[in-house]
Amino acid sequence: MAFVWLAVFLVAFLVPVSGLLPLDHEGNPRAAAENLTCWVHDVDFLTCSWVVGREAPRDVQYSLYLENLDSYEKWPCSQYTADEQGTNVQCRFHNISVLSKDQTRFLVNGTSSGSKIPCSETSDKLAKIEVLAAPNVTSRWCNQSYLFMQWQVKSHLNDDFKYELQMQKIYKAFLELNNPGTYTVRVRARDATFSHYKPWGPWSVPQHFAERRT
Repeated sequence: MAFVWLAVFLVAFLVPVSGLLPLDHEGNPRAAAENLTCWVHDVDFLTCSWVVGREAPRDVQYSLYLENLDSYEKWPCSQYTADEQGTNVQCRFHNISVLSKDQTRFLVNGTSSGSKIPCSETSDKLAKIEVLAAPNVTSRWCNQSYLFMQWQVKSHLNDDFKYELQMQKIYKAFLELNNPGTYTVRVRARDATFSHYKPWGPWSVPQHFAERRT
């Protein structure tokens, strides 16, 4: 009996105070939240969405937590969106700068008065699920020889980007880089580190350039 008590004591001592979030796999798996998807967007926001389990009871309610898999620090959802039945189906965090950049677990627990609801989970790094916001054009000018445009991409998670520039020249069917003329230009970006599978972000606001003759 003393040996069993010692083993339990050591396990409790080694787990950090914040503790691991419990995983409840009991109950009907078809009652658990389905299609759990999370993404970072618009620089500061993290959104997770899911659908109600196909065999979930009428009074089911879901709650989402984030957990750092290295430190076990955890964060409950700060804002829920519910469906017509009042069941939570989406969560939004408004300031990802306070969240961990390490591997993160996204966990949706379910509760019901009449039955146990299994949890749903997925894990990833926030940097890998970020959809970059459209670049913000900060300066631009055009003369008879050059067209210049500078932009800025904001991210709390990434600092290495690839860019795609789209140019449309007005009233001419050819491109003359040495004499800009009249152009419409827009730019978009994506994370260079994970560019092999991450999509491009949205296009910036189109910028219109007209040659200034002196």
